Amino acid sequence: MNIEYKAMRLVVENTGLSREAWPQEIQDIKLSYPESNLSATGKMRTAQLLVSNNSYQAAKERITNKCQECKSLLADTTRNVQGKSIRISKEIVKKLEGCMAVLVALIVIISVIIRKLIVKPLLSYNQSIKNGEIFPVIGAAELQNLAETYNTMYRDIQETQKLIRHEAENDALTELLNRRYFDKILRIYDEGKSSFALLLNPEDDLPPVSLSVGAAFADRENPGESIFKDADKALYYVKEHGRNGCSFY
Repeated sequence: MNIEYKAMRLVVENTGLSREAWPQEIQDIKLSYPESNLSATGKMRTAQLLVSNNSYQAAKERITNKCQECKSLLADTTRNVQGKSIRISKEIVKKLEGCMAVLVALIVIISVIIRKLIVKPLLSYNQSIKNGEIFPVIGAAELQNLAETYNTMYRDIQETQKLIRHEAENDALTELLNRRYFDKILRIYDEGKSSFALLLNPEDDLPPVSLSVGAAFADRENPGESIFKDADKALYYVKEHGRNGCSFY
C-alpha cells in the first residue's frame, strides 16, 4: 500500500491539484530528496516503475493469493457454521415434533381419564337422581366418597319416609290402618270397577264380647251419599235390634 501511495503522490504532484485536496494517506507519504527534484516526466516514470516492477507484482500476487485463501477459508467456515446451524435446527424441530406428539397423547389420555373418572360418573349420578335410585360407586375417589355419602343419606331418607308413612297410616296403639288410609283405599275402590263391601267395627273401644257389623256393597241398590254412611246405617240397625249381629244395606 505504501508503494501505491507513493506512486499516487508522484502522480498528483503533476496534476496541479491543491495539496489540501489530497487524501490524508497521500499527504503522509514522504518523498526522498531525489524523488522530489524529479521532473514531471521523471515522476510519472518513477510512479510507473514502482507499480510495475517484479517485487511489487510478486507482493501484490502474494496479497491476492492470501485474500483468496482468506475468502475460501471464510466461505468454508460459513458453510460449516450454516450446516451446523441447519443440523441443530432440524434436531430442534424433531424434538419439538416429539414434544408435541407427547403433549397430544397426554391430552388424549387426560381427556379419557377425566371422562372415565369424572364426567361419566357425574352423568350416571344425574340419571340416578332422575330415576330416584342410589348412586353407583364409580369414578375418582372423591366421587366415590360422594356416592357413598349420598347413598347413606338416601337410605336414611327412605327409612324415615317409611316410618313417617307408617305413622301417618297406622294407629299408634293397635298398629292397624287408620281412617286416613281407609279413605285413601276407599277412593281407589270407588274409582275402580271391582265390586267390594264395607264392614264397619264400633269406635267406642268396648271389650270384644260381641260383634255388630254393618255391611254395604259397592253394587248395592239405591246407594246413599257414600258407602261409609250406608254401612253405618246398617250398623245402627244391628245395634237397634239387639246388637251382636250383621246387617246389609
